[in-house]
Amino acid sequence: RFEWVLQAVYEGEWSLSLNASGVGGVLVVERVINVTLPPVVPRVVVPRSFNVTVACVDLKGRPLASYLVNLYDNATGLLVASGFTNASGLVRFVNVTAGAYRLEVTDGLYRARTLLLVYANRNVTLTVGLANLKVRVELAEGLPLPQAAVYVRDENGSLVYAGFTEASGVLLCEGLPRGNYTVSVRWREAVAASSRVALVNDTEVVLRGAVRRVTVFAALGGRPAAGATVNVYSTAGALVETARTDENGVAVLYLLPGPYRFAVSKGQYSASVTADVRAVQYVRVELQLAPTLWILIAATAVIWTLVAYAWHRRTSYVYRERERYRRLLQRLEDMYSRGEVEERFYLKLKQEYESKLNELSRGEAL
Repeated sequence: RFEWVLQAVYEGEWSLSLNASGVGGVLVVERVINVTLPPVVPRVVVPRSFNVTVACVDLKGRPLASYLVNLYDNATGLLVASGFTNASGLVRFVNVTAGAYRLEVTDGLYRARTLLLVYANRNVTLTVGLANLKVRVELAEGLPLPQAAVYVRDENGSLVYAGFTEASGVLLCEGLPRGNYTVSVRWREAVAASSRVALVNDTEVVLRGAVRRVTVFAALGGRPAAGATVNVYSTAGALVETARTDENGVAVLYLLPGPYRFAVSKGQYSASVTADVRAVQYVRVELQLAPTLWILIAATAVIWTLVAYAWHRRTSYVYRERERYRRLLQRLEDMYSRGEVEERFYLKLKQEYESKLNELSRGEAL
């Protein structure tokens, strides 16, 4: 038995011819062999599309939900895909053709862009340069100022955020682009404080304005006057602030420095006090019966006196006249019974007296 090992160098069909001779004779073998060589580098099928997952986060890595993510072809500028981030700040694009793209994220006001090369399935994290600005507004004595109007403007003077402070005196301005801003606080149409802020990361700024906290105590007969109305007027007479006292007779007001007139009223009681809140932060007002009420009482008394006088004069005259005609009628009857008056005169006078009595009785009833 004999074995031969042939090492082929090239692929293709080869003709094999074998001649073997020996003592017993000659052997000839011919055959066609198909030779296939294994590749040096394995053949790989390269895919033409991939999946892209984009994560949107802020400067502290917190996910940003409901942000619009657009994918543009970098060469043509055409929009290829678009979607909104979910609650986890993620959006996924499938079957994106390999190539170069411009990735854009926006919340409607601020935009962040980056170049994206797609050559495989990609997980991309895009940090949006937004930060939070916490504005804390305080009174001159350091207490929080609630319901103060806060305005945030960029370097061009454009208003980018506005709102009112909470009871704690804080307003949180979320999602502002990094940059320089001017923060101003207004109270009753006047600027109470202002400051410039360089926003790089989440920042807190404290603004202490000139607003003063004024406590008004209303008393009636030495006791707290609950539910009294407090009106504050400027020196020009313009109404500045209004409030109502609580169960302790106290009303808290926030005023800019200056003199004011505090007018307090409750029912028929009222009083007013002038004070300068630059030096005074506590105002006590003692309520008294309103002067106008005294005038009204006096006028009412005069009217009733006049009515009573007129009624008395009218009723006194009628009474006297009625009694006089009754006496005349009685005298006429006596004279007629004694025969001192003829019948024709008697009947005429009697009719006249009775008619007058009836007229006086009707006048008294009126």
